[in-house]
Amino acid sequence: MRSNSLVTAEYRNGRTVLSDLRSEPPVSLRPTRRGVAVVGSAAGPVGGDHAGLVIDVGAGASLRMEPIAATMLFPGRCGEQSRQDITIKVGESGHLQWCGQPMLSIIGSRHVQRVRIELAATATLDYFDWIVLGRSHESGGYLDTELRVVRGDSVVVQQHQVYDTSQAGWATSAGLGGFDEVTQHLRVGPMAGPTTVRSSGPKVEMSTPVMDDVELNVSLSRRG
Repeated sequence: MRSNSLVTAEYRNGRTVLSDLRSEPPVSLRPTRRGVAVVGSAAGPVGGDHAGLVIDVGAGASLRMEPIAATMLFPGRCGEQSRQDITIKVGESGHLQWCGQPMLSIIGSRHVQRVRIELAATATLDYFDWIVLGRSHESGGYLDTELRVVRGDSVVVQQHQVYDTSQAGWATSAGLGGFDEVTQHLRVGPMAGPTTVRSSGPKVEMSTPVMDDVELNVSLSRRG
């Protein structure tokens, strides 16, 4: 299954309006008071699916994207790979908030996600991403993710991660060391704080400034 979805937000008469909102299964986009809800309208993605999402936030506009529930990555019948491409553009003085819900990699699945974010020089971003490897008492599948954030002519973040729990040594320090949840919180705009590392039980958090006004917080945790 191939699908394409589009969100366009513009600043008009002192407020943000959605000038274009289109979606196709397995994604349904619904306007809310605070922005746009991302709702799953079908199971997936399933191996072989290819979904695209384009978000365009115009100059001065502010948009909140809020997935309502976890995304389940299902295996294909013959081991096919699924893919999702998310392209985001934010204009001058615009703001985007992405409130990610868990992306759950199910054993046997193979999924590729590419997120490309282009920010104007005065644009701001609040981006939260959440990965869960496997259902309860199961290992995860194969997950290949890439996040690229560009502001003006400068690359702010270029990150490529491959999660493959079938690989030898995955549960050691060569992999995730037994952790099965990864969250990332990227803020572009507010002043970043000093580098900090915190460890408490089955959870490790690290917050580090990427630039003077760019901060990335990464958390690793282990379920029960």
